[in-house]
Amino acid sequence: MRSAWKIDRAKALQNGRLAVSVGILRDPGEGVRRLHGEGATFAATFSSPVVSAKQAQALVGALKTAISEAAADLRPVSLDLYLAGPAAFAVALGHRWNGLPPTQLHEFLAGERRYVATATLQ
Repeated sequence: MRSAWKIDRAKALQNGRLAVSVGILRDPGEGVRRLHGEGATFAATFSSPVVSAKQAQALVGALKTAISEAAADLRPVSLDLYLAGPAAFAVALGHRWNGLPPTQLHEFLAGERRYVATATLQ
């Protein structure tokens, strides 16, 4: 299922942080790259809808593996997560987020066309 994701790996960190951009049907990566820099953003996109729980779990597993590998390579102190996708996918991803560095979640405010920090996962 990893091949289903289009992944652009980060090459460096920004102030010890790794920006993680995840998009299903919509790619938030461009906005995230403007905030964190091209080389400091791990971007994963999936261009089709998620049609079943089984598919969602397979996608989450592949994505978690790719993010874990990036974190192991770059050793960030923390992550910044930007996700554009279905809420059920976000819940499944959050369920498997253990073992990753502390993560700041960000929400896109469509009316203001900007991201704001929301919750932090420790």
